[in-house]
Amino acid sequence: PATWTIWSRFSVHRPQWVHIAAGYPFPVIDNRYATPLTLGTDRIVAAIGAYARQRHRLPDSSPVPVLVIDAGTAITYDLITADGAYLGGGISPGLRMRFRALHEFTARLPLIEAVSDPALVGDSTEACIQSGVINGLRAEVRGIIEQYRGRHGANLAVYLTGGDAPYFEELVGENNRIFADDNLTLGGIHFILTQQPG
Repeated sequence: PATWTIWSRFSVHRPQWVHIAAGYPFPVIDNRYATPLTLGTDRIVAAIGAYARQRHRLPDSSPVPVLVIDAGTAITYDLITADGAYLGGGISPGLRMRFRALHEFTARLPLIEAVSDPALVGDSTEACIQSGVINGLRAEVRGIIEQYRGRHGANLAVYLTGGDAPYFEELVGENNRIFADDNLTLGGIHFILTQQPG
């Protein structure tokens, strides 16, 4: 698993280093992941970033569960409950991985680039692949959000991040409690470092 070492305090005499890795005692969060040594540091740090953002965004309201959807090479789903328990989530292939899989695991399908707004009904092989991959992924994300809200409550806050997050812009909005944030991981690192003693 990934590990990050961060210089947390600037000091002339003794700089302090914080090594964030599997098993790190994260502030505020109760890590209930069954296999914490296999948990990607980026996943839990982004989830902590979203949890901290949500607490900062609504400081006087009751805490709500937070779902982070990180759309990158893989799509990761990570849940922190209202009482601060990190439970885990899910991992599925990302957008480009899906395009590559269709190309590499079939005999004749071409490798194509994503478009921002594919037609629902493709009129060529390329358009059909774009429709299937992009519209299918959007349907997956909407469906996963619906399932999490069914289990953890309609007040679940959702944070989208990652390089492919712009493909899900139509989901974002204050009214549906879905927010886009390019800096969740940095926010998580900041929160962790500001919670360190000393």
